[in-house]
Amino acid sequence: MSKFIICNGGYRTGSTRLYNIVRHLYEIKNVDYIAHGGDERMLNLFKNKPVAPVYVIKAHYLCPDPYPELRMINIRRDYRGVAASIFLLMQNTYGTESIDRPTADDIFVKLDAQQKITAQCDERTDAIVVRYRTLMEKPLNLIKRVGNFLNIETTNYQRQIINIRSNIYTNKSIVENLKTEADGRTELRQNHISKYEGDPDAWQKVLPPEFAQEIMERYPQ
Repeated sequence: MSKFIICNGGYRTGSTRLYNIVRHLYEIKNVDYIAHGGDERMLNLFKNKPVAPVYVIKAHYLCPDPYPELRMINIRRDYRGVAASIFLLMQNTYGTESIDRPTADDIFVKLDAQQKITAQCDERTDAIVVRYRTLMEKPLNLIKRVGNFLNIETTNYQRQIINIRSNIYTNKSIVENLKTEADGRTELRQNHISKYEGDPDAWQKVLPPEFAQEIMERYPQ
């Protein structure tokens, strides 16, 4: 029976980097896998017609009911950090200059989705939770924990290699050389380049204090 590894997180939570860490864990152990950033329909297709021993899937959606060989890794980021990242992206895309009410409402739609994913993961026994801050500040610790969850033992040297292959500087190099909308192997896109290089506390430089406070009141952490 195939294994299904879901790298699950809300928008702008680091789920793409997590997805690539999991890919590299299987690669470094020479395990065949199929990786996909698809939607829930793709997961159902894989489940119904499995052709690989392992599927690694990046998801921004609520995952299905527990499945015998499904494992979920849920990455969480401070809601204020997510909001700041979304605002910076909107700024680059639409020229938004301030967090006015329509902009705030757009951000809250994304945060609401993250909150639903978080609540669902808290109720599951086939999932672990990892933190965006750990991903950015102590990636080797996160790689080891994810590997242990997937029963993949790694040496410190192997974890360093995985970190080099998936860190923000490698990702930036891939994105800067993109000739299509997304890189088919890593799922990286132009909007994965971070103005503040993934700083977990960048929200302090981006969000007005009153908006950061409103986020804390709406989404207790």
